[in-house]
Amino acid sequence: SGSILNNVWSPKIANDARIEAAFWLGASLTGISLFLAGMIIVIDRRAVKKIRKRRGRSGGGLESLSMALLEDAEREQVSGQPAGGDTTENGDKKNSRHQRSGDNATRTEGTTAETSCGAAAESEVHITDVMKFGPLFWLLTISCFVIYGCVLPFNNVASGILLERNLFASPPENCHLQHSDECTLGYLQEGTNPSLDSTGDGICHVAPSQAPLLPSSVNFTTSDSDKSNTWEETSYVYSNLGPHNVDCGDPFWLEGCTEDYCTKQNDATEHAGKIMSIPYFISALFSPLLGHIVDKIGKRAQLATLASSILLAVHLTMALSDS
Repeated sequence: SGSILNNVWSPKIANDARIEAAFWLGASLTGISLFLAGMIIVIDRRAVKKIRKRRGRSGGGLESLSMALLEDAEREQVSGQPAGGDTTENGDKKNSRHQRSGDNATRTEGTTAETSCGAAAESEVHITDVMKFGPLFWLLTISCFVIYGCVLPFNNVASGILLERNLFASPPENCHLQHSDECTLGYLQEGTNPSLDSTGDGICHVAPSQAPLLPSSVNFTTSDSDKSNTWEETSYVYSNLGPHNVDCGDPFWLEGCTEDYCTKQNDATEHAGKIMSIPYFISALFSPLLGHIVDKIGKRAQLATLASSILLAVHLTMALSDS
């Protein structure tokens, strides 16, 4: 689905072609979606006109959505038949009586059906029909609003949480660079600048889930390199360099001074995007199967409550856990 591709492709596009390219691609896809939605409206209106012309009357069959959302009593007033159709217990009993009554019952059912279809054909869908929707509809609407109000913001910030806690955490505090005022890796570092432990005698081991060390300060201008024509700034002077100063979209940092840091950060962001695509992948894969199962066993209210409870547990687990 689109959400899966968004989580997988967006970090990679931003890392390879700058974040502006990812934004422009998203804007382009949104424009295409808007255009296609407009085309659907045009096609739908033409189809409605053809249906009305074919039936020789207006509004035929266009009110089924409103009928489905009305409360039982209101549905009876509109259709002239008891709500729930023949699927209820009362409907089964009535069917049995109709079968015993013979031809007279058949003619009665036919007349009632014709009356119902006629009433349906003469009515149209109006915006004011929303005032007739019952408590069940509004409870489901509020539930969806709350759930999506939690899920979507969570998905937007969860990748950042994964980066900070699991994929690109802070480097070990007991480590330092051999030359704290020099670049770590890139064409601006002619030699090596290893990370040392607190004693200064051994190499500091940075875990795969931790970020490489950054220099404590840098001082470069465009005159220091013949490749400075690709830099985004004319000078890079930082006496107290921190992660917030490093823009890995700038070739100065990505290729010149902190190549190890930026490469690992880019890999971590792409990994986080893949992890965040898993919920959408599961939804796309299992929704048809679970929908079929629910249609068979029912218990929709209980399953909706169970799903919301699991969602709450997942959010609490991620918020309260340390890793």
